[in-house]
Amino acid sequence: MMQQFDRCADAVERLARLAERAEREADRVAQLIAADRVARPARKSKAGRKARAAPRVEIVAPTPEAAAQAPYVLQPVHTEQGQLLGRAWRRQPWFESLAKREAGEAERAGRVPLIGGDELAALRFYRNAFEMAERSAMKSSLDILPGGAGPGQARDLPPAVLTARADVALCESLMGEWRPTMRAVAIEDRTYAAVAMARFGSRNQDWYDGARGAFVAKPVPRSNRHPQIIRAEFLAGLQALAEAVRGRVRTG
Repeated sequence: MMQQFDRCADAVERLARLAERAEREADRVAQLIAADRVARPARKSKAGRKARAAPRVEIVAPTPEAAAQAPYVLQPVHTEQGQLLGRAWRRQPWFESLAKREAGEAERAGRVPLIGGDELAALRFYRNAFEMAERSAMKSSLDILPGGAGPGQARDLPPAVLTARADVALCESLMGEWRPTMRAVAIEDRTYAAVAMARFGSRNQDWYDGARGAFVAKPVPRSNRHPQIIRAEFLAGLQALAEAVRGRVRTG
């Protein structure tokens, strides 16, 4: 009986030693695996490598000379079908600055601004429609169509282009004789003075250039009344524009 007990005790002791040795071996293997993971960086996914390898597109900002002439804003660029192409710096329309100046003058004078929210929304609507129609017309003039069909025909244009042309016609439907002035100011970003000089002529006036330290000749309107005539025509055309698009354009 005592011999059987001693044999059982020896077996239990051997099993305990084997278990302790196995635990030590498991710890050693775990340490080796951890060290190997630290020494070898994780494998990067193919999608991640492609994303990092893709060249970064740099959006070229306007030159200092261009920025000094007009403000620019970074805006999204879409195709005629409305698909997003990216972003680009776009020149802010002159009427945006004109509206801010008019709002300041109206506030100081305690009156209602002549270029309010409705008028500004109508100008933006007119400008966007005109740019869409003109850009698409330039593109379609370069298309070569089979069967002898001429470029720029209505059936060849995207629906967005046809809508833009209809919107331009709507905007200009009530302008009448003010349309050339409206296009010059709202579309071409020409100032009242520039339009006045093109229509009535100009004269040279000496201005002192501090950077050069000398007087320089600068063209100005022939009469101070001429820019005021252009301004009155623009405001009259603006009221006609706002009336034409009433119900189509909202300020809120």
